Parts: sequence; C-alpha cells; structure tokens
Amino acid sequence: MVVTTSGPSAPGATDDPGTETDGDVAARILASRPAYAPFVQTFSPFTGTEARATRLAWRVIVAATSILVALLVGIPATYVWYVGWAIEVREGSVRSIDGVVFLQRQGVGDWIMADARDTIEEGDVVRTALNARAFVQFFDGSTALVYPNTTVTVLRSQVSRFRPDKYTLILIVHEGRMRFGVAAPTDEEANAFVQARVPGGQVHLSEGSYSIDVAKEASHVTTRRGIATVHAGGHVVTALTGQRAKVEADRPLIGGLPSRRDLIANPVFANAVENVPADWEFLDISERDPGGKSTVDPSDGSVMLSRKGTGHGETILSQVVDVDLWDFERVNLEAGVRVLSHSLSGGGWQGSEYPIMLRVTFRDITGSVHAWTHGFYLQNDDGFPVKDATYVTTTEWQRFDASLLSLVPRPWRIIRVEVIASGWDYASSVKSVHLWAE
Repeated sequence: MVVTTSGPSAPGATDDPGTETDGDVAARILASRPAYAPFVQTFSPFTGTEARATRLAWRVIVAATSILVALLVGIPATYVWYVGWAIEVREGSVRSIDGVVFLQRQGVGDWIMADARDTIEEGDVVRTALNARAFVQFFDGSTALVYPNTTVTVLRSQVSRFRPDKYTLILIVHEGRMRFGVAAPTDEEANAFVQARVPGGQVHLSEGSYSIDVAKEASHVTTRRGIATVHAGGHVVTALTGQRAKVEADRPLIGGLPSRRDLIANPVFANAVENVPADWEFLDISERDPGGKSTVDPSDGSVMLSRKGTGHGETILSQVVDVDLWDFERVNLEAGVRVLSHSLSGGGWQGSEYPIMLRVTFRDITGSVHAWTHGFYLQNDDGFPVKDATYVTTTEWQRFDASLLSLVPRPWRIIRVEVIASGWDYASSVKSVHLWAE
C-alpha cells in the first residue's frame, strides 16, 4: 500500500513522498511523541518532576519513621502516666462527740446536721457549733479532732488506682482549732502527700500529731510529734516535735518556736499611754472619791494600782482574751505581783477585797460563765476571812503560778483576764501577767 502525505519526512524515509512505506509512517509517528519518564507521574503536581517525587518519598519515609518512634515511646509513656495518675476518690467518716456538727456537701447548698456516723467526701465542709466537737477519720487511718467553732474543708481525699501506696489528703482549716493525727504510711516506700492549709500558708505533714489553730490575727501549727514543713510567701520553715510555726498576714513566716505560747497580748505592760499599757483597759469602780489610779514605773515598766479613800473601791486592769482551750494540754496563769500596803485587813469582811487580786473569767463545756480569783494580802490584823488568797510576808516581788485546767469545772474558753486592786486604802504593783498554753 502506498500512502501520500504532505508532512515532513520521517527519519529513514526516502525523499520521494510518493514512495513512503508503512514502516516509515510508524517511525515518524513514534519520533513525534515525547520520551517516556518512568519515575514521573504527570497527573500529580507533587511528582511532576523526578526531584519532586524524590522529596515526597523522603517525606513519607521520615513521617512513617516518626510515627513508629512515637508509638514505640508514646504507648509505654501513656501507660506509665495513666498508671501513675489514675486516681480514686475515697470517703471518710465523721461523727459528733458532743454538740451539733454540720455538713455542707461539696461546699455548696444548705448545711445539714451530721448523723451519728456520716460519710465525708472530697469537697465536703465540716463546721462545729460553739460547744460541739467532731471526730473525722480518713481512708488512710488519719484522724482529725475538730474543736468547737471550727470550719474544715476536705479538699483532696484520693488514692492512686494502680498504686495504693500513693495517696493524697489535703485539709483546709478556715477558722478554729483541730488536732490532726497523720497515720503512718503502709510501708517505707509509700508516696504519701498529707497537707493542711491555713490562711496564707500550706503545711506539709509527716506521720505524727499536730495542733492547728487558726485565729483572726495569726495561724499556729504546733508539732506534738513529727515534722511540719510550712510554706508561705515564698519562704519555708519547719516545726519539729515540741516546736511551733506561726503564719501571720503581712509578716515574716516564723518556725522553730517553742510549743508553749502566751495567750496574753503585751504581758509585760509595754507601750503605756497615759499610764495604761497597750492592749489593756483601765477601769476604776469606787463608791466615793477619790478614785483609784494606774501609774507606770519607768524604771521597770511595772504598773502600780493605788487609792487613798474610804468605802469600797476597785481599780482594774483587764484584757479580753477570748481563746478556746480545748486542744491545750497545759494552761498556766503566771504573774509577778507585789503588795505595798493596804488598810483593810485580809480580804475584808467577806474575804473578797484584796490589795491585789487576779481574776479569770471563763466558760465551761456547758457554756456557763465562771470567775476564778486569787488574792494576795500583807496583813490581817482584824482577823477577817480570807479565801483563795496568799499571805505574803514582804513587800518584795512575788511570782505566782496556777494551773487553770485543774479547775472544776474545767475551763474550755478564757473570756477575760484581770488584775484588780480593791479595798479602802491600797497600793500594789504588777509587772507581768502571762497565760502560758501548750
């Protein structure tokens, strides 16, 4: 067959177009097509050239390798993380020892009265009435004895799901006082985190017994046994057995204090204004003029209470203490007093008027108010009755110490402490009044 064409001649074709064969036509058609590129997929812009295809291949290899490494590392890491951090919330129990104990579930809603042995969960708040006490037991065996007029929140109460030796217990003491007994861990390698939070500070506690007292002016953490580490304001202090830490707003954190503390403000009568020491109040009750007066001795800072007149008179220095004594094991009243002179013999006709006398007003467990007094006298020429008093043979300073927790009924809250000079003519001095509690 002979094909006639007007196009250019294919390679190997004769010059005569009229003599082009089938082979010549096929060769010419193949020659007109582009060369085949086996590594380039022309339908994708990412593989339009050999360089692009190579880059894509390396990206796939790197991505696959990264995914493999992530799986090899991530799966075990996720397992370790889950095992370490998976937690279970644990309940505790609360019961009233005496009085009314209230619960607020999850810190919201109405207050309800706790049953004889109610459960307490994470987020619950316990509040005791003015004359009530509560006993709380936690999942790890730790206990809290919550004293009257106290509010405590259980912030965390949880244990690791797969590691029972890892647990967390965090309490917030908003106000009042409690005794916190931290149970010993199940074994020496246990990871126990026990913390009590007070206004302005966090207290990490080891196994032991601790007293936590939160008042308006300061918070005190006393270590009965164990170690308390207190964090506040970027500072850290410790309180070992028999020591105390003090957290006070806008003041440096103090640790390592003796467990014994003075409940009296300004016990040595400093910073007197018009012969009345700071934090003390002066009052004179005299039936007739002239009244009694208070005079500060600049040589030693002592305060003289004196009067020259007839008829009954009382000259008083007083301080409102208003402190709960429930968690204290010892409470002692200590004073330095001196009797200079008095015209009324002994304690007067009724045995209640002394040239100097200490008086403590307190409440017992029932809320009833009582007054304890102790007087001092220099002479009893007329043989008047004396009771709850000490006879002194000299005008020198006398140190007096009395245990208040041995009184019947036992005080549970000190209301007021007073130094009283009474009678007709009298002159006496006081240089210190301490109310030691530990």
